[in-house]
Amino acid sequence: MNNYGTLYGQVKTAINSFKEVGQVFYIRDCINNPPIMLGLWLRKDIDAKKIPGVVFYGKDAYGTNQYKKVD
Repeated sequence: MNNYGTLYGQVKTAINSFKEVGQVFYIRDCINNPPIMLGLWLRKDIDAKKIPGVVFYGKDAYGTNQYKKVD
């Protein structure tokens, strides 16, 4: 079974593989059925500029965080 650190590494790898600038995505586009803790870590790291080229885009109609690839 994967631990959170391994899963979070998979999330970051998936984000780095996104090539299209302007692409809007959810954490669930990176891994299937992500634990809520990973969403919190991702938002925190993006806000702290620890994941370059990605910004918080907003929330959808269901309140789910969306992110955008900017470079």
